[in-house]
Amino acid sequence: MSTNQSIAAQVSAPKPLSGQKNRSSENFKFLQVPASGNITVSMPDSTTCSIMQDVSGTDPVVTTIQNGAAFPSSKVKTGNNYYFATPGGTSTNFAVTLSGDL
Repeated sequence: MSTNQSIAAQVSAPKPLSGQKNRSSENFKFLQVPASGNITVSMPDSTTCSIMQDVSGTDPVVTTIQNGAAFPSSKVKTGNNYYFATPGGTSTNFAVTLSGDL
């Protein structure tokens, strides 16, 4: 039986970090990723941001998120570096928790 568990969490600044164009958090990795299904988002209401993958070259946007949203688990992999970017709707640091059925 699968249970909904936290699989990644990170704190984001309300704007891009110093010297960065989009990045508003340090890198994070997914501890596990559901084999199928969705990853759900828990963060402050009215706040939005993107998840980007840290790669050499141009970092791709994985998805844009907001509280209560979900995205397919197939969009991310364990072992890869991700970060939050282009936050909106907030003027303070905020925490994001990503959960999935494992």
